[in-house]
Amino acid sequence: MPPTPSDLHSVYLHQVRVFEGVLDSMILVSQAASGRYEEPRVGWASILFTRLCVLSVSLARLLPLSRRDDGNHDGIIWDFSSIATLTRAILECDLMLFYLGLDTPGEDEWRARLNLMHLHDATARIDMMRTLFAAKAQAGGINKQRDELIERLRANPFFAALPVKRQDHFLRGENIRFEIQDSVLERMGRNVDEFRAWYRVLSAHAHSYSLAFHRMLTDERGKGVENDIEKSWAANTLHYLCSFLRPSTDRLLALFPDIPDPRLTPRSVRPNLAPDSPLLRRS
Repeated sequence: MPPTPSDLHSVYLHQVRVFEGVLDSMILVSQAASGRYEEPRVGWASILFTRLCVLSVSLARLLPLSRRDDGNHDGIIWDFSSIATLTRAILECDLMLFYLGLDTPGEDEWRARLNLMHLHDATARIDMMRTLFAAKAQAGGINKQRDELIERLRANPFFAALPVKRQDHFLRGENIRFEIQDSVLERMGRNVDEFRAWYRVLSAHAHSYSLAFHRMLTDERGKGVENDIEKSWAANTLHYLCSFLRPSTDRLLALFPDIPDPRLTPRSVRPNLAPDSPLLRRS
């Protein structure tokens, strides 16, 4: 028997509260690990986890009836496409967090991952300076950094062991990782086929493919008004997202074995985390 509209509303509200609880835990862990000087891998994990928190707070503010939806607008907007787009960004951030900060490759491979990320960044910035701002001088300065990064990669034992064609491919600076998403997902213990299915749905909304607007002609979805279909999709999306955020929070905290788990602190003495608690208090 299909759920009634009142059931769907209860399911949606329950999943919003579950997501808010996961987000509160993330912020507690982020704040507990702040203000520390750590080795580079842990440092990048902290940076990416902070980004994960910020993106998740932004998502919470999009969710109608959440504690972080301040109501400072004309009526409630039900917009699953925006929820889906931001969820995809959070999942991509979570993959990068694992790849660069939580995964444990050998030192040479991790250094190669880091420098490939730097090379990708420099390549993107050069293109941005030249094409958007016509700032050739600035692009030239970054190009020098790019050349240095290429030399670092060539001198890296892990990189040097790759086939020459793959080395040439990566030295173009178009890739931020040495491997595709599927390989990262497998090491995270995720079901790749399930992730791909979700990613296609979320991407359809991010790119305004027909899945995002085709049924606007026949029902209420996509019009900003309350409707059961978008409630159902939002609840299921939050459920799937939480299955990523929980283990990432555990893994991040495990990088700081000297820190007591702040999630075990009684709620009565916890800091106020909603709606505008600072996420980052680093020196």
